[in-house]
Amino acid sequence: MSGMENDCPTCGEKVIVPDFRAADCLTATADLREPIPVLPTVVVDESPRRNPFVAILKGIGAFALWLICVVVVLGITGLAWTFGLQVCDTIYPWLVGLSGIALVIGVFVFLPLAAFKKTRGFAGVGFFYVSLAFGATLWVWSLLLTYALWGGFAVLVGLVFLGVGILPMAFLATAFTGHWALFFQLLLVAVAVYGSRVFGCFLLEKSE
Repeated sequence: MSGMENDCPTCGEKVIVPDFRAADCLTATADLREPIPVLPTVVVDESPRRNPFVAILKGIGAFALWLICVVVVLGITGLAWTFGLQVCDTIYPWLVGLSGIALVIGVFVFLPLAAFKKTRGFAGVGFFYVSLAFGATLWVWSLLLTYALWGGFAVLVGLVFLGVGILPMAFLATAFTGHWALFFQLLLVAVAVYGSRVFGCFLLEKSE
């Protein structure tokens, strides 16, 4: 410990008076080196309390919005359904005429061209397009027959299967209602669709 030299008032000798300020400074420095205790943090939830009536009103609003969307979708579906049936009924006679023209061209134009190797590929493409005309006519006819014999629900079930199921549904409707003439006519057109497409692919393979 450091100090200061002073004269003793009794004997007159030099004495060292300790400097307590330095000791206090060292003690304070030692205290600063000690770790300061950390007090635990208390988190106070200051968020406002939710009113239960607000949550109920939000639920009612969400349900009302969902109900409005359902009504709009059903309305659009109904309009599309009615409009779609009207369109099919309107274009069906045109498709029948198109299929007749395709049949004539296929028999009198594409079939003779299939006999020659140079024109065989052209004939194969032609028969493929003929099958498309037959297929469109068959699809619309199947839809109209199913709707006329079994109603809209049967048409909806047939359309659910990517539109392909409308033909089997038409077969079932004509068979269970006893319209066998329509049944065999559908079968004949279906064979024409499949046969012309297979024949066109065969001609394309033979032309290479």
